Amino acid sequence: MDIGLEGKVPVVKFDNKWVVPDSDVIVGILEGKLHEPSLITLEFASVTSKIFPTFFKFVKSKDSNDGSEKAFLEELTASNEHLEKNVDKLKM
Repeated sequence: MDIGLEGKVPVVKFDNKWVVPDSDVIVGILEGKLHEPSLITLEFASVTSKIFPTFFKFVKSKDSNDGSEKAFLEELTASNEHLEKNVDKLKM
């Protein structure tokens, strides 16, 4: 498969061109094409912003007592609680 030679995801095809693997770029393209409803809302903009940084810190950690696992689990829990609370607002 010649799409995403690095094996990265997400991938999406717009106007016969593949966009890989940057979800921010994909969201930007969708925003430009769809306009409404916005995929980027101020209310939800930062809800999951710390998941990936805390995940990478946890994965790279060599010290099981450095708090990285706890921080990652707290971010996942907070994001899950937010999604459960706002599931109706997120439906399109």
